Amino acid sequence: MGHEQQSPNLVQAPAQGVEPGLTMTPPAVDPEVWYSYNDNNTITHPGAGLVLPVDARPTPIKFPSGALLGNRRQPFDATFGQEATDAVTFHLNGVPVTVPSSAGIPTFDDTDPNRYWSSGNPRGSVKVAGTGTSMTVTNSRDGGNELQVHVAFAG
Repeated sequence: MGHEQQSPNLVQAPAQGVEPGLTMTPPAVDPEVWYSYNDNNTITHPGAGLVLPVDARPTPIKFPSGALLGNRRQPFDATFGQEATDAVTFHLNGVPVTVPSSAGIPTFDDTDPNRYWSSGNPRGSVKVAGTGTSMTVTNSRDGGNELQVHVAFAG
């Protein structure tokens, strides 16, 4: 029997989890700043919630059948940073889909409220405030585990 028969839904990657880099979430201290929701129930309000992680690469990953990669694994490359992502292969019922390495995305910019939201995956992507706030990873050490970040506000 092949490997696919033994573990039909697996991830082949150099390391499991999220890529090193800056992970963005809205501030929990004042939800009115970003959203007017007190929960993360994206079934009720797609793309909005109290504290949702922002995915630097919100385009959904799809299998050849058209099925979406689950939202527990979709954000594996969500971080902002200077390092390229690793190439990763996901399997669904023994059918692989490989996500190639991609260049780092050093800047979070919420000028466009829909920049990190995808209608193709409305429950797994985020609408941001649109305040003109940006955060840029300007320096990175230790493979993206130590970051220097420049924060800028509109106005």
